[in-house]
Formats: sequence, structure tokens, C-alpha cells
Amino acid sequence: MKVTIKSIFVCLLAFVSFAVTGVRAVAATPTTPVPSHLIAPSPANGAVLTGNTLSLAWSPGTGVVANAIWIGSNDGSYELWAKPESGSSDTFTVPTDGRIIHVRLWSYFNGNWHHLAYRFTTQNTAAVMTSPASDNTVLSGASQTFTWTPPNNTTVTGIWIGTRPYSYDLHARNETGNTSDTFNNLPTVGGPIYVTLWTFMNGEWISNLYYYIGAGGN
Repeated sequence: MKVTIKSIFVCLLAFVSFAVTGVRAVAATPTTPVPSHLIAPSPANGAVLTGNTLSLAWSPGTGVVANAIWIGSNDGSYELWAKPESGSSDTFTVPTDGRIIHVRLWSYFNGNWHHLAYRFTTQNTAAVMTSPASDNTVLSGASQTFTWTPPNNTTVTGIWIGTRPYSYDLHARNETGNTSDTFNNLPTVGGPIYVTLWTFMNGEWISNLYYYIGAGGN
């Protein structure tokens, strides 16, 4: 077969035509970013915690390049913790006073920070009043004995008694080692009496507040 410049050129055109029409470029499909979210063994959203630690784990998300955790007593606050995270889990020390704590799990993608919000109730490990019962109980007179149950391995407690929540205009006593005490000269003209039972645990004071009505009230 005679090979000429023309035949080579025709073959070359045919090859280029096949390369252009027979092979199509596949465009990359954009990936929609997905923020990180809490996963097991994290407690379920809204759970009541046990102890003074909160262990969290989270998914890597899609397109996420950085994470951070905020923990606070209000949604969007971070007075307890504000921490950048390089891994996929962490453990945090939290209060044990029965408060609700709010967690924000932040994910950074597409040049902005995005978050998912969670909330948990901390365990209340403060001493508990056992007598007299609270909630509008009318006290018996000017002298009243209060009895409480301290948490395990805790002996340091204190009591405030006042006419306003968390006040101590009537009494303020250190009750270390005690589980009951009698208080005199309480009002006998009715009116509110607030008793704050304090417990020192894990390096902080935590409390339970109880409401009574002075003798003579109804």
C-alpha cells in the first residue's frame, strides 16, 4: 500500500475526531458539606449526666476542616469550656449542681463556622433536705430542726436561712460533719423563709434551695 502525506493527514484527522467525540470528560460533582455531629458514646441530647465529666465524640462530617466545642450555662455561652478540637472526641469536667448546660459543636467549612446545639442536665450531688418537706410547708414555730442527707464522701456543708432566695439574714452556719441542726428565732408571722443547703464538692460550692412559710402563715 502506498503511503502518502495525504493519507497520513486523513488518518490523523480521524484519530483526533475519535478522541474528541468518542471520549467525553467527566466533570467532578460538587460535594455538599455536612457539619460534624455528636455520635456514640456521647450521651443522648437532653440526657441527665452522671458524675462531673462529659465525654463527647463526633463524626468527621463532610468537607469539615476544623472543629471546636463550646460549653456554657446558656445557649451560645462558653464560660465552662471553649476549645479547638484536633481529634474526634474529648472529655470535659462539668458542674454537679443540677444545672442545664449547653454544648455547641462547631464545624469549619466553606470559609465559615457552623454549629449544632445540644443540651444536658448535670447531676445534682448537693446535700438534700429530708425534713421538713419543702414546697410551701408551714414551719411549726420559732424553733425548727432541719435534717439533710449529704452525698457520699462529703462532710462539708453549710446552711443559709433568709427571707429571700439565697439570703442569710436569719442564719448562716457551717454544718461540717452534721446531718441536722436546730435554728431558733425564726419569724412567726408567716411569710417566706428560704433555706439554702450548701455542699462543697470537687472544689466548688453547690446548693439546693428550699422554700418554707414561717409559723403563723397559711
